[in-house]
Formats: sequence, structure tokens, C-alpha cells
Amino acid sequence: MPATGKENISNVLDEIHHTKVSYDALRLLYIGLFSRYPSNIFEGHYSEVRLEVLDAANSRARQEYVMRVCFQLLMQIKDASEEFKGRHKDEKVLDLFKRFFREEQPRYNCLLGLLTACGCVDDDLSHRDEEVDGMARWDRLERFMGRLEVVLTRHRDFFNRVFRHAVVALATPVITVGADRDDILQRMSREIEGQSGQKFPSLVMTLRMFMMNDDTIADQPIDFGEALRIKLPTVAPAPRSGRRR
Repeated sequence: MPATGKENISNVLDEIHHTKVSYDALRLLYIGLFSRYPSNIFEGHYSEVRLEVLDAANSRARQEYVMRVCFQLLMQIKDASEEFKGRHKDEKVLDLFKRFFREEQPRYNCLLGLLTACGCVDDDLSHRDEEVDGMARWDRLERFMGRLEVVLTRHRDFFNRVFRHAVVALATPVITVGADRDDILQRMSREIEGQSGQKFPSLVMTLRMFMMNDDTIADQPIDFGEALRIKLPTVAPAPRSGRRR
């Protein structure tokens, strides 16, 4: 077979691989946003998906909006991951936490992305008493994504900087419980899944504390009023029958 033919086949296979990787990552981000806790990225339990919120978002315009923001988030996660690996040359640390950046197994990378998103918009997405139904939860999730889209559209460097703090926030509890490298590796999956469950709001709070100690972040707060001014396709409202006023 001519070399050009082999190269074409290789390019096609590579494109298929990256398309599948991107689809898997998008699916995980979607699950993380619509589940009770981001830990469902690892568990994949149908019972942990908030079906009442999916029902509230069940319109073509809203679904397209969610997927658009998730795709923007995925692209920025990839950029932030590459920047992190380029900045940090400690091979021991990068090797220890290499699962954070594996495209082929994107669960940890997606968790970092969701953690970063929560830090950027200052919302841990935990349940609140005023969320009396799926529509109320969707309203909050829609505001979350509106703010996140401002970050992803106009403040990408801000996202990447918060991402670096998110890596430290997620890695620190793992290092703390491990006695040595082998012990850390053995405990890592269980510890991270635990941090992304009921402890996730505390993890976001830890990240926000790191951000408060970063003068670059503290001195340049984002005006989320941009979410109301930014020129993006509008999301058509859905019927709100039965919603408590």
C-alpha cells in the first residue's frame, strides 16, 4: 500500500478515536451536571440522575444549549490540561497523577473540569431548599451555565488558572491519606470518588480558598452581568405547568 494511503487510513482512524473520546467526555460532563453529585461520573447509576431536571430541560433548544456549553467546557479542559502539563516539569508528580489527564479515560479530567467550573462561577451545585421541583433546579443550572459560558467565551486564562488550583485541591487529600507512592496509587480512586460525592461542596470550598489567596484572581473578578449582555442564541422557554410560584 502506498505511504499516502497508509497515512490517510491512519488519519481516519485517529479522527474516529478522538471523536469517540470527545463523545465519551461529553457524556460524562452531561452526567455530572444532571446527577445528584459529580461522583456519578465514576458510578454511572441511573438512580443518581435527576430525572425531574432532565424533564424540565426536555426541549430541543435547551438540550442544544447544554451540549454547546459542555462542548466549550470540554475544549477548555483540554487546553487547561495541556497548559498544566507544560508548566509543571516535575515528572514524579505528573506520573503520580497522570490519570488526571488521560483522554482515553476522561473521568478524572471531566471531574477536574466540573470542579473548575464550580470554582469559576462560585456555585457547588449542591441541593438548595428553594429547589422545590425540577424546573427550579433547571433555572439554577441554566444560570450556572450562563455564567460558565461567560468564562469560557471571554476569560479562558482565568479558567486555566483556576484549573491549576483545582488540580492541587483534588490531589491534596489523596497525598494526605497515602503513606508512599504505592499507597497513594492504591487509595486514589476511592479517595477521589469520595471527594466528588457528598464531600464535593467542601472540595469546591477548598478550591475557592486557593483562589482567594491568588492575587491575580482576587484582583480581577469577573462581571457576570456579561451573561445578560453577551450575544448568544437564546433558549426558548418551556411550559411551566405545575410550578410553585
